[in-house]
Amino acid sequence: MNFLRKKTRNVDSNRTKSVYDSLKNEMYSSAIFALNVKCLYKLFDWLTLKELNALAGTCKRFNIICGAYFLQNFSPSAVCIDDGIVVYRHRFRGTIFGYKLNAFSKYMEKITIPTGRLSQFRYVEFNCVESLIELCFVDVDLTDVKIKRIKHILGRIETVELIDCHVHVQFYDGFIKYCYKLKRLKLSNVELKYGNDWMLRNFSTLEHLQLIKCKNIKRSELEVLFEMNPNIWSFEIDADLLWENKMVILETGVKWNDLIVHVTHPRNTITISIYSLLNTFHTRGHFKRLHLRCGDMLSQPFIDRIRYLNALETLHVKGEPGCVLSRLYDLKELHTFSGNLNMDESAKNLLSLEKVVFWDTTIEDVVSIIRKSVKLKEIQIRTLKEKGRFSAHFNAKNYFQQGALNLIALNGERKQLSGADTVTIFVSEDIFLATKWTTDETSHGLIELKRIMLHDWNTLFLKL
Repeated sequence: MNFLRKKTRNVDSNRTKSVYDSLKNEMYSSAIFALNVKCLYKLFDWLTLKELNALAGTCKRFNIICGAYFLQNFSPSAVCIDDGIVVYRHRFRGTIFGYKLNAFSKYMEKITIPTGRLSQFRYVEFNCVESLIELCFVDVDLTDVKIKRIKHILGRIETVELIDCHVHVQFYDGFIKYCYKLKRLKLSNVELKYGNDWMLRNFSTLEHLQLIKCKNIKRSELEVLFEMNPNIWSFEIDADLLWENKMVILETGVKWNDLIVHVTHPRNTITISIYSLLNTFHTRGHFKRLHLRCGDMLSQPFIDRIRYLNALETLHVKGEPGCVLSRLYDLKELHTFSGNLNMDESAKNLLSLEKVVFWDTTIEDVVSIIRKSVKLKEIQIRTLKEKGRFSAHFNAKNYFQQGALNLIALNGERKQLSGADTVTIFVSEDIFLATKWTTDETSHGLIELKRIMLHDWNTLFLKL
């Protein structure tokens, strides 16, 4: 959802300027520093993130230059391990593997702390204090000892996210009250030892609130929360909790710009009733835009029900093989996980689509969406299959071969669509560099290629 990803900073202008100011005072005799920064950036385009981190660790001057390049080209976010930070790649038997990014610690704006060992808090305490504005805790026992380690940086934190955590302090008095600039609070399956007194407080800066699988929430607590915090313009909740507290919303008259609903079991009777309830909420003005996340694999009849939802702008869906999305006139963003949707037919029904996120797909799906979605501006691809089931008339090698994309062929498809916008395709680092080494370009006509913001996947991958 784009509205949740917008930054409250001007990295490119402010930070780049400060980098150049820092460089004025640095004198080095090495010949490579005779090159200007723009020339160095051109060289950096050919490096992997791992190589860039290694270069940033060689000297102070390169740390400053590489740090500025990192901020302009990557999301400054990482996962904290015992002795450093990494860009998350995969997890095996509780151990996290990824690119180590210790050289960029001071530039990180978001840090995810999994498991919550004290050593992780110590690393954040001493190495990630300059730029940090977002903290995410996954499977952490949050104690007073751990909070004290990071207490001095909480005053600048704008986003706090807890996933599968146990909080052993008063959530407000022992933690949240120190986050003076808190804008986004996200709680998913969190157990609060001392109850929900935090819901009886006013958060003057809070804009987004997420409550997913949160137990023991009383109706009276929600009523007070909504009454005291009319500044919350975005609310995220799971379908079960929403159904249990539907009267609170209807009776308090609370209003949001965006309502995000997580539907874990879209086939059950309650969920079908929730679709009707959501339309009632929209008719009465409780929200302007709806964002739906469906957890289970859906058959065609259940997918067809989605089209009756009012103001649906974002959809996360897993479809059974061959399923087609019906006409969704307001849909602007689609996340598809299984690669089973018939994108060739679905694309024709998504007239307002601007962004697609493929978690697992084939090049044929990518070409289909490029051919038929005139307003499409962005495609993100986590896993792109070179082999798979393709239509009899489709030759995958014309577009994707040996790990590299054929930008000329993709642009040829895009140009045939009258009035089509330029599409930026975000791909893995391997595909980006393979394409660059093969064609010596990362843009052609209406197609532009960029490295995916690897860090955007961090938190979700930790729970897969």
